[in-house]
Amino acid sequence: MLSDLIIFKSKNNHVTYLMTQARQVFYTNFIDENSVDQGRLFRATKRLLARTDELSFPDYHDKTVLTNDINDFFVRKITKIRANIHATDVDDTLPTESGIGDLCTYSFLSSFYSLTESDVSALIKKSAKKSCLMDPMPTSLVAGCLDVITRIVNSSLSSSYFPAVWKEALVSPLLKKAGLDPVFKNLGPVSNLDFLSKLTERALFDQTYNRMMDLGLYPLFQSAYRKGHSTETALLKVQNDILMNMNRQHLTLLVLLDLSAAFDTADHKIMLRRLHSSIGITGTALKWFESYLSYRSQRVFSGGSLSDSIKRPYGVPQGSCLGPLLYTIYSSKLFEVIKDHLHVAHAYADDTQLYLSFKPISSSSQSEAIGWNSA
Repeated sequence: MLSDLIIFKSKNNHVTYLMTQARQVFYTNFIDENSVDQGRLFRATKRLLARTDELSFPDYHDKTVLTNDINDFFVRKITKIRANIHATDVDDTLPTESGIGDLCTYSFLSSFYSLTESDVSALIKKSAKKSCLMDPMPTSLVAGCLDVITRIVNSSLSSSYFPAVWKEALVSPLLKKAGLDPVFKNLGPVSNLDFLSKLTERALFDQTYNRMMDLGLYPLFQSAYRKGHSTETALLKVQNDILMNMNRQHLTLLVLLDLSAAFDTADHKIMLRRLHSSIGITGTALKWFESYLSYRSQRVFSGGSLSDSIKRPYGVPQGSCLGPLLYTIYSSKLFEVIKDHLHVAHAYADDTQLYLSFKPISSSSQSEAIGWNSA
């Protein structure tokens, strides 16, 4: 009996050893294959090391009631924030090419070009293959219907129509930071969308992003959602500016701004006008964005329960492909507002760093800095 136990432990230890070796080989190969993709390495590290805080609400015995309450909380939060923002009247009509100042030197983008099956195949390869409860069939099966997908995407682009069934986001409530108490105010909405909707968004993202980069329209001091830029480059830029000021024996006054629910409170009318005035998008292309933004809705899915659907008249979905780029365009005016007051500012999405330097021995410089800060 004792000999059998020894043999069992020996085999068990051998199996553990082989599994450990297999993991080491897997992760070594994974790091080698993705050495130039810092984003993928970071996400993999986060999955391995980050805590997984499960949401627990002991006061709720009915999960459906819980999901509906969370959904109501997200919408009420947006309504409350917007109620505290000074309202401005925005023209409901879509703008035309006439009467545009700075963009007169640019060619307008009035329509999107159609995609070939090769284009769609490339989009599928670089897209996450996650399935959503809103998908009519598993993503692996949808991705195999290349000719059908190509026709659907091109039909959306040519008709300036984004189907209503694609506009409902399935929201997963996640803690904003690990370790926070599981209360509603500490939850953030992350959207899960239909695979075909995300694929169509990717097609529009590529055409819009490429236009911005080709014409130099991407905000210079915005590091988010931009090739060759990351949170690391944003931090290095700010740090380098502060160190350079120190070399000049200057002090730096730094103000950090983090907008509350920035993605969720974006005004669709203002966003459409920004797409036109800042990026030069007109005609059927602009109408596509109008269709994409209008009549959106969301449901909360948590603990196996699904909430009722609630309309979302504002914002862009977090977790989408196109949403972050639209927010970047929407907030690009920030740099124009502050350029007359500050020499430099830097942003990563809605996290903005405003800073200026001054000589500590100069009373006028100090007064100017304090006056700017008070303003």
